[in-house]
Amino acid sequence: MEFSISAQPPHFEAIAAAGFKYVDPFFSSGFSQYNSEEEFQALGDLLKRTGLTVWGSAGLFPRTLHLVGPEAKLEEAVEFIRVGMKRAAAYGTKVVVFGSGDARRIPAGFDLREAYAQLVALGKAIAPIAEENGVKIAVENLNCNETNTLTSLASTLKYVQDVGHPAFQLLIDIFHFQRSDRDLLGLANAAPHFIHAHIATYETRKFPGMEECDFSANLHELKRLGYEGAITIEAGGEWTPECLRHARETLETAWEKA
Repeated sequence: MEFSISAQPPHFEAIAAAGFKYVDPFFSSGFSQYNSEEEFQALGDLLKRTGLTVWGSAGLFPRTLHLVGPEAKLEEAVEFIRVGMKRAAAYGTKVVVFGSGDARRIPAGFDLREAYAQLVALGKAIAPIAEENGVKIAVENLNCNETNTLTSLASTLKYVQDVGHPAFQLLIDIFHFQRSDRDLLGLANAAPHFIHAHIATYETRKFPGMEECDFSANLHELKRLGYEGAITIEAGGEWTPECLRHARETLETAWEKA
């Protein structure tokens, strides 16, 4: 099992010093069309200097780019992905996570079926672009405090199946899973589509080891189901080598014992 951490570039030095091999930069840290060529090159220089390798990337769409509702901008979203996937692929990114709760939030009063159709159309448009660049998209079910669509593993699985493309699969976010349905049968049903995983402590979404948290049941289930992707820490904490090393070692130990 490989372990990564989702972070902004200012933390890469500490992450490397803590013994991580992989990092998940945010999409807005250099991959998107809103980043200059200088920012994109600076990210590459920093990765080379620290020796870190990109595994995944989260924060796919900015909150200002509406994906559903009367102001949905499908063509703009597709162009955004076209530029971003090419840049992400240049640094070896394997998986890009589609969470983006604000961008996919359905406006009050808007028809839910139409909103869902918009999301399916988006998925069908961007999945081939990802595939062309050797990248996969992992859709994240968020908890209902962060968005109002695709807030359960079952609904997110259906969405992935309705898009129906091999480059468009699922993320299992253990924090959101613990906060939402905790449906172990649903977890088993969705398991063949999992290509990436996120983890954080359940209480306040901190690094593993920063507060008491028993990951064993969920990690054991992932191991039992044969999950083979990476696990990325997506959480807050003290960005020091000591704290980050403790987080990495806590997660590695939890996985070994699960």
